[in-house]
Amino acid sequence: MRSFFCSDTLPFRPWKYTFSPSWNSAAHSELRRAFSTSPFALVTCRDDSPPRILYEPLEGIERLENYKPGGYHPVAIGHRFCDRYRIIHKLGHGAYSTTWLSRDEQTEKYAAIKIYNFNVQGLNGDHSCFVTIPARASLAGLKSESWIRLFHLDVARILTVQLAIAVAYVHAQGFVHGDLHLGNILLRTPPGIDQLPVESLYEEYGQPILDPIIHLDGKPLPPGVPSHAVVPVWLGKESEKITPSEARILLTDFGEAFSPSQVSRYQSCTPRSIRSPEAHFEPDKPFLFHQTYGH
Repeated sequence: MRSFFCSDTLPFRPWKYTFSPSWNSAAHSELRRAFSTSPFALVTCRDDSPPRILYEPLEGIERLENYKPGGYHPVAIGHRFCDRYRIIHKLGHGAYSTTWLSRDEQTEKYAAIKIYNFNVQGLNGDHSCFVTIPARASLAGLKSESWIRLFHLDVARILTVQLAIAVAYVHAQGFVHGDLHLGNILLRTPPGIDQLPVESLYEEYGQPILDPIIHLDGKPLPPGVPSHAVVPVWLGKESEKITPSEARILLTDFGEAFSPSQVSRYQSCTPRSIRSPEAHFEPDKPFLFHQTYGH
């Protein structure tokens, strides 16, 4: 994993409208504005502040109100980081970061760039950016796209073994993941995707869909707010269509990770339905290694 430092003083390049031919962009935008903001920014154990709506809500988009000092860094399609990573699509977002698909113009490979927010020093602050290999989708996302919401048995076994190996490795380093669930287990991209030109990737998965960001009071957008929101690309498919050869996972999102030898943790951020019994019935006892496989 590579990291670099990104400042909001980097040039912000406006993008052009590009829409997938299979979408009616005008109708799609109107339909999506009927829904609320993305739930990902609201469902978190670390942010209990009540949401304040400043912009017309867009479905599946990060909370637009987080484009503020100390918040998200505005990114555009075509934006370059370090004169090397060219942004070609959006992969997703969380409560504290956005993740983008880029093309590494030095290695001619695809890379995922996850942009976090930290101290406030620029338009929206200064940001640490982490470069990793991209992933197709989370296992939760694959199940959500399926009407049966199941993996084939042989695929499920492969995924389970790989997850056990990954968790055991993390524990061997003295750490606990702290937020283990299907949304943080990703499916790796298929072999050979790096040889796919950007134009061919757009033909396969669709071009970026851009929605204008509109201030509810009609005022101009603040300097740190992008003019358009980007709909995340979908690189996955239904869970029952995943083959054994495609069952290769990445364990991600270590934002809640901790070392039990150094920190005592009493609160679990894992969804209630998959928390260990100790998290429910022994809230006054700190989590230990043998209790945290479901944490």
